[in-house]
Amino acid sequence: MKVEKLVVAGVIKNGVVVPEGELPLPEGTRVDIVFPPGYDDIPEEFWQEMAMWDKASDEALELVERMAKEWEEKDAAR
Repeated sequence: MKVEKLVVAGVIKNGVVVPEGELPLPEGTRVDIVFPPGYDDIPEEFWQEMAMWDKASDEALELVERMAKEWEEKDAAR
C-alpha cells in the first residue's frame, strides 16, 4: 500500500534524527522534518544556511532551464 504521508515522531541524538520505533526505510530515503508549532529554538545560523541552499537551488534550476532551452533551440535548428 502506497502512503501519501506518514508522520513519525523522533528525537535528535548526536545531531541525527532518530525515529521512535522501527521503520523499514531503506538507506538513503529522503524525509521531511517538520518542527512542532511554537518551536523557536533554532539558531540564526541554521536559517542563514537554509537561505543559502534556497538561493543555490534557485540558481541551479535557472541554469538547467536555460540549458534545456538552448538544447531545444539547437535541435530545432537541425
